[in-house]
Amino acid sequence: MNEPHYVALIFDRICLACGIGRAANVSYSLGVRFYSACYKRNVRLERNIPLLPQFNFEPLRYVGYKMIPCAVLEGDLNSDVKPQRQNNKRNFYSESEYRLALARLKLMLDSGAPLDDITQFVSVRERYADEMYQTGYALAKWSRSLDSSKAEKNEAPREKRRTDIEAQLRELGYLKEDFPDADHPERL
Repeated sequence: MNEPHYVALIFDRICLACGIGRAANVSYSLGVRFYSACYKRNVRLERNIPLLPQFNFEPLRYVGYKMIPCAVLEGDLNSDVKPQRQNNKRNFYSESEYRLALARLKLMLDSGAPLDDITQFVSVRERYADEMYQTGYALAKWSRSLDSSKAEKNEAPREKRRTDIEAQLRELGYLKEDFPDADHPERL
């Protein structure tokens, strides 16, 4: 994936499918940013991707998933061990990329391409999928750490404001017991 595309994924908030702003669902390993409805339509679990009849036989279906990157899951980010890309039923894939990879493979098979060319195509696509997954994992970790550092940075001014308000209330004669502990006090 080229550099401008990654920059757009990181800094833009525009859905790549419909163009709506505020698209929050990003997958760096798939190279997509979608609005929630578009994400549900385009990024699916392996078993939920409907196949065209000419692609619906098991060996081709399995090879197809090996040739495309899968989305990095939240559980993968919580682990300290860098995960390896695995093809299993819990992974999410880009439906359009899956169909394109299968169509290219089917075209090679139907045209009678040499087995070496087909094997090379599949291995190149597998390496691409592994690289995209590892890059997506690193970017997702970076994005998560950036979000947590922003939250920590925003917490300090909030806490300072709270202590300033409490000091002013004490000057007015209020006691510590009068200060609400909850962010949203109940109505009386």
